[in-house]
Amino acid sequence: MASSLSPSQQQALAQVLEFTGNSDTDVAVGVLSAVDWDVQRAAEMIFGGGPTPTPAPVPVTPSTPAIMEEFEIDDSEVDLGGTSTPRPTPGHTASLPTLLLRPLLSLLSLPLTLLSSLLRLLLTALRIPLPRALLTTYTPFRGLTFLRFASSANRNGGRTHPRNARGGGAERWVRELEEETGAVCLGRAGLGSSSALQTTSTSEGGSSLTNRAGNAVDGMDFGDEEEGGRRMLPDFALCGYEEALRTAQREARIACIVLVSEEHDDVAEFKRTTLTSPSFLRTLHTNNILTWGGDVSSPEAHSAAQKLHATTFPFIAFLALQPPRTPRSHTPHTPSHTPSSPPQLTVLSRHAGPSTPTSGPTSAHTLTTHLTTTLLPRITPFLHTIHAQQRTRALERAMREEQDRAFALGAQRDRDRLTQKALEAETARLQQQQEAEAREEAERQRQREEEEEVRRAEERMAWRRWTRRSFALAEADANGGGKALRLAIRLPTGQRLVHAFAGDADLTDLYAYIDAQLIPASLPASEDPSSPPKISSVAPATPKTVLETYIASAPSASAYWGFTVASSFPRVEIPWEKGVELAGVKALEGGGQVVVEVLNGGRSSPRASLDGKGKGKEEEDDDGYDTEED
Repeated sequence: MASSLSPSQQQALAQVLEFTGNSDTDVAVGVLSAVDWDVQRAAEMIFGGGPTPTPAPVPVTPSTPAIMEEFEIDDSEVDLGGTSTPRPTPGHTASLPTLLLRPLLSLLSLPLTLLSSLLRLLLTALRIPLPRALLTTYTPFRGLTFLRFASSANRNGGRTHPRNARGGGAERWVRELEEETGAVCLGRAGLGSSSALQTTSTSEGGSSLTNRAGNAVDGMDFGDEEEGGRRMLPDFALCGYEEALRTAQREARIACIVLVSEEHDDVAEFKRTTLTSPSFLRTLHTNNILTWGGDVSSPEAHSAAQKLHATTFPFIAFLALQPPRTPRSHTPHTPSHTPSSPPQLTVLSRHAGPSTPTSGPTSAHTLTTHLTTTLLPRITPFLHTIHAQQRTRALERAMREEQDRAFALGAQRDRDRLTQKALEAETARLQQQQEAEAREEAERQRQREEEEEVRRAEERMAWRRWTRRSFALAEADANGGGKALRLAIRLPTGQRLVHAFAGDADLTDLYAYIDAQLIPASLPASEDPSSPPKISSVAPATPKTVLETYIASAPSASAYWGFTVASSFPRVEIPWEKGVELAGVKALEGGGQVVVEVLNGGRSSPRASLDGKGKGKEEEDDDGYDTEED
């Protein structure tokens, strides 16, 4: 920081460090900055108690408090004899010898200060009440204290917090009280170190105060000093005054507010006798009385003293919830409150002033008697009523929450059930849709197969009719020469035909003749086509060659003919083969009888016949011939 100063500022800083004997550059720079780098004013501020530099005005905004509280800083010197060095009046300039002697005096008093601090630490460790002379830490060189405070104020823009300036707080006051009395709070009894106040959430949406050791003080000895027991203090709540009142109001407890002032000589006796009295502590703890205390030198306790109208110290007030008061005079038509008016936190009693260990307004005997004989019998029934109402409300709230959980669980089950039903319905709908589509597809496939079957049957019938016409002409031409072969043919309908084939006839002639006989009578021969189906013009070839060529393009010969021929006895199947003459078939040597069997699913049936569409049917008539199947 010193490197960024101008030469004149560095010279002023060196002068201040020289006559103060302090090496804290930041503190000195803070003081000089506050007085516009005037060395004379800085010396007056440090040693002469000159006027504190006024910070720059802060503009008042809606978020900035308009009222700023000013604090006095006591930077007067305290010598070993206990007399205070008179502070120069504002504007007075200390002489140069005085400026030079002050650091020397501070150095000489340093061993005494250390000895005082060591003695105080030893007495505190032994739980011995400290003399009032040792309650204040000696700081001979008060100028350095002011330097630190001024530096802190300068870094914060000239603003200081009242709590930081006075070093107050409930926890600090309790700690100092324990050091002064040599006692320990009930919440810390048996613990190695104190713990800060904890704030936990409650079902009301607020916060609850937890004492330092919770409920660890149940069944504990309250320290009867005559029997050599450990001295105890009330379990003070480590929070603010307003927070303590809110806790007492929320939990329907009696609040005991303790206010003291170090300026009163009777406070030390009150701390050592009343606050450590076993009977008083037992009464407070047994009746679950919330205790809060503080010194009026702190802002929190000072505010509490103003609200409780405390002017004499030590001061104790008891507060608790009470029903709203009804004025003595009011008309029946304008009641002061309704039966549903909530109870209000009311000051039950105030006790202030000096007292002896056994008498006086703030003695332990007086306070204990007042609690047990007057206050508790009058207040406890109403507080018990509030506690019962709170338990009832808590039970009702728990029942409502349980009902809400059960309702939510039932609603969730209903939603799950509806969702499951909707899912099942959707699954069933999709399944039905798929089944309907499958049925439609099967129906379309069946129709296509039927149409294809009809087309094949029509096409097959067209080939039969063409075969009948073409092979009838060819037979007429062949009847004129060669040795004929006479065959008896039994059709699937039971009809028996006798036909003489030419000597050079082959199996194609036999199968073509039989195929022509399967044409229904409703289709006359005069209407038979002169050309084969699917052939626009016939090449110069015989009908037999055309037919054999078409049969070769079919999947199989049996698939085209749809029937097979077999000798009657012994039964020998005669399959169709191209170019095989009838005279070369051993089963047909010299003629004979053959049976036509319709192929049905790959099996031959001698009693099946072909209707007009090529479908077989059973006939009851018989020509008297037996085959091997019969």
